[in-house]
Amino acid sequence: MIKIFILIFLSLVLNNCSFNTNSKFWNEENKDKIKVIEQKIDIIDNLSFNKLKEEIIKYGKNSDFPDINN
Repeated sequence: MIKIFILIFLSLVLNNCSFNTNSKFWNEENKDKIKVIEQKIDIIDNLSFNKLKEEIIKYGKNSDFPDINN
């Protein structure tokens, strides 16, 4: 039973992989987006906990989320 489950799982995973270089997932625009995200992650990693907390609170106050306290 476990062998069948593993076989089905591997077939689903391998069936969904795309190695087509002309695919929309392999273009330069996405590579640039990934670099920007990695830069933001590096900035966040270098922040102290209190500075990160202040940034998150400031973002929450300036966002368009509804106030759930009322």
